[in-house]
Amino acid sequence: MAKNRFINTKFWSDGWVVELDPLERYLYLYLLTDEHTNIAGIYELPIRVMAFETGIDKEMIPKMLDRFKGKVFYFDNKWVYLVNFIKHQNARGKSNVKIGIEKLLKELPDNIRLQIAKVSKENKPLQDPSSISNYLDLDLDLDYIETKKKKETLEEQIKPYKSQYSPSMIEDFINYWAEEDNNGVQAWEKAKKKKGTWDIKRRLATWKKQGEKFERKNTNLEKPDPEPKRRTDSGGFEPISKLLNK
Repeated sequence: MAKNRFINTKFWSDGWVVELDPLERYLYLYLLTDEHTNIAGIYELPIRVMAFETGIDKEMIPKMLDRFKGKVFYFDNKWVYLVNFIKHQNARGKSNVKIGIEKLLKELPDNIRLQIAKVSKENKPLQDPSSISNYLDLDLDLDYIETKKKKETLEEQIKPYKSQYSPSMIEDFINYWAEEDNNGVQAWEKAKKKKGTWDIKRRLATWKKQGEKFERKNTNLEKPDPEPKRRTDSGGFEPISKLLNK
C-alpha cells in the first residue's frame, strides 16, 4: 500500500544536511521516504535492499550510515532507527497516529528496544523532548530487557537438565539466582566471580537436595507430639492416658 511522506522545504538548507556530500544526502532522503518506513521511523531494511532500490554500491552503504550516526542508527544489519522521526508525525492526544506509533513500538523485538533505549540515553542532546522518550520508558526498557536477557542466559544453561527437575523447582532456582544487586549484577554472576566457576549441573543437584531436606524437616515438625508418659513403680514408662483410664 502506497504511503505519503512530506519533506519540509528547509530540508536542503538544514545545517546537518548541507555538510553531507550529494550521495549521502540522496541516501538520507531515501531513508526518510522509502516504502518500508512507518510512522515510528523504526523499520527493517537490509543493506542489499537499500543498494537495489537506490543503485548505491552496497559496500559503500555501511560507511555512509556511519556518517549518519546521531540522526540515523542501523541495528543488526537490518533495522533503521530515524531519530526524531516521531516528532514530525501528527501524534496528539489519542489520535490514531499516536496509537499506531505505540503499537509499532510494542511490537519491536526486545533487542531492538534495548539498542534504541541505549542510544537514546547516550544521545539525548540530539533528540527533541517530544521524540521517542515520550513513548518508551528508557530506564525501564534498559532494566527490564537486561534482566530478561540474563534470565534467558540462565535458562539456556539449565535447558539440558530441565527435564530432570520439577517446573516449580526450576522457577524457584531461576528467580533466586537471577536476582540483582544494586549494581545490576545477578546472584549467579556474583557466585561465578567469587568461586571462579559456575557448574550449573552441580548447582541444580544441590538445590534439589537442599529442597528435599527442607521438606523432610517441615514434615517432621508437623508430626504430632508423642503422648506424654509417666514412670511406673517398676521403673518403666506408661502413657498418661492409660493411667487416667484406671
